[in-house]
Amino acid sequence: MSFKDFSLDPRLIGGIRRQGFEKPTPIQAQAIPVILKGRDLMAAAQTGSGKTVAFAVPSLQRLLQPARVAVRGPRLLVLTPTRELAQQVAGVFLDMGKFMKLRAVTLVGGASIEDQVRRLEEKHDLVVATPGRLLDHLEKGRVRFQRLEVFILDEADRMLDLGFIDDVKKIASFLPEERQTLLFSATLGGRVKRIADDILRDPDSIETGGPRERHQDISLVAYLAQTRDHKIALLAALLEKGKRSRTLVFVATKRTADYLARELSHHNLHCGVLHGDKTQGARNHTLRQLRSGSVRVVIATDVAARGLDVEGLDHVINFDLPQGGREYTHRIGRTGRAGKKGTATTLVEPKDTWRLERIEQSLKLKIRRAELSSVEPPPRRATKNRAASADRKS
Repeated sequence: MSFKDFSLDPRLIGGIRRQGFEKPTPIQAQAIPVILKGRDLMAAAQTGSGKTVAFAVPSLQRLLQPARVAVRGPRLLVLTPTRELAQQVAGVFLDMGKFMKLRAVTLVGGASIEDQVRRLEEKHDLVVATPGRLLDHLEKGRVRFQRLEVFILDEADRMLDLGFIDDVKKIASFLPEERQTLLFSATLGGRVKRIADDILRDPDSIETGGPRERHQDISLVAYLAQTRDHKIALLAALLEKGKRSRTLVFVATKRTADYLARELSHHNLHCGVLHGDKTQGARNHTLRQLRSGSVRVVIATDVAARGLDVEGLDHVINFDLPQGGREYTHRIGRTGRAGKKGTATTLVEPKDTWRLERIEQSLKLKIRRAELSSVEPPPRRATKNRAASADRKS
């Protein structure tokens, strides 16, 4: 099967070819025909499977048809949970829509509001936004949706994890009732299904790949660390061993990210850092460095790294365990994308082994346990009480 089989406009086919896409992935092959028919859709597929292209191609095809309403405003709206993902999605649309003069506006926090207001006053077909910044513009009357035809909710499960459910519902209330709504997610259960029931109308449902299939291109391994210092030593050894690899290291907090970067510098390992306290300019600069290879290791929190698509990312390391199976899937999905091989390593202290086992149970998979015999656990640091006791004995 090829993209030609969807009877797409030659201008769109030219944009698809320009991106090097020849054959649709499973999620694209199943989703594109449904969307072209104008049906609402809820779809689940692994990260790196081409979900963005799955909704971008039929949405761009729709833009090549006359608008239903002759007023100013966007015909497409894509809502994403993070700034980085919004920028990536906008980039995919612009690249594939190069031969159709697509006009897009990206509305995210950390960027100039004045510039966004100016862009909104110009003609545009597509808005890609994060919930908070879009609501800000909506409440001030800067963006109007009378012309809107398609509403796309991307990474819906993560949107809910970040507490955006009320914002999503409020944004949906501003949109025309006569619209096509598309929901894309890594999973379709629980809260995702409930939000789908609220904003979609009689949707078709697509789910490609079970848990095992979703990780078939990723080698999964876990190393047991006796202490946190041992875990840092293991991390340094893994990064030194794979120093030619592009690696994303996940941590739980901003403080840990900054601390770990300082500790690794003592091992002559230079790392970029991504977290919510970094300005958008600094985050973009770090991502450019990772993509170019000038920095090969980036330490990130979940919020900052959500939706990142870095070509050639070889290795994901969970320095801190994720909260559950869904978060584990999102993290490791940064590697092993588009049919390429990747490695996902998890570092586990004894107190956290039960959490790793719970992740395995929820995803119905087995993560291989391994040891780095070359890295001995460092001696335990004496606490103040032990040190004082030793002084008294001497």
